[in-house]
Parts: sequence; C-alpha cells; structure tokens
Amino acid sequence: MPETWDNRFDVYFGVRASRDLYMVEDFRELSMLYASPSFVPVWSQQAQAGRRSDQVGAGADEDFNDRDGWKAHLAGPPAMIDATAPLLIRRGVRAADIHAER
Repeated sequence: MPETWDNRFDVYFGVRASRDLYMVEDFRELSMLYASPSFVPVWSQQAQAGRRSDQVGAGADEDFNDRDGWKAHLAGPPAMIDATAPLLIRRGVRAADIHAER
C-alpha cells in the first residue's frame, strides 16, 4: 500500500472457528498505520459474547446502508460469494465493481 492512503477500506474476515483466523497481527498493524482500515472477524459457527457471529456477507450488510461508488473484492468459497454479491448490489455496489476470487 502507498504511504498515504485516503480511501476507506474494510476487511470482513469470515471464519467458522477461531482456528481459521490467520494474519490477525498483519491486519492490526495495517489498522495502526492507516486511518481508514477496519478489520472485522465474523464467526459463523463459534458464537461467543463480544464476537460478531453471522455469515460474513450478512455481517457486513448490517454495517453500511449506502455503498454507491464502492468496490468489493470477495475471496472465499463460491457459496459465500454467491450469497454476498446480491447483498452488495442491493446496497448500491454496481455488479461491475464486484470482483471475486473463488
């Protein structure tokens, strides 16, 4: 990333259980270097108090109302991508601005 980064970005990291989380320190470090990034782990199967528990797309969908002009980069299993893309479109992300790596 460039030294100055003015664009907002949010990383929603969907995991089934804590053992699936990785690179947490790298994301925390990015959050300290840049003003805009947020790192939000979302657990789908290991709910506990103080943690976000849901499907990752639904978790991100709750946090933002209008995403007009946003770009989305999705990586994960096809079912997650297929479930998340329509949520993003409904909130204003253009289909052409949704990029997926399956």
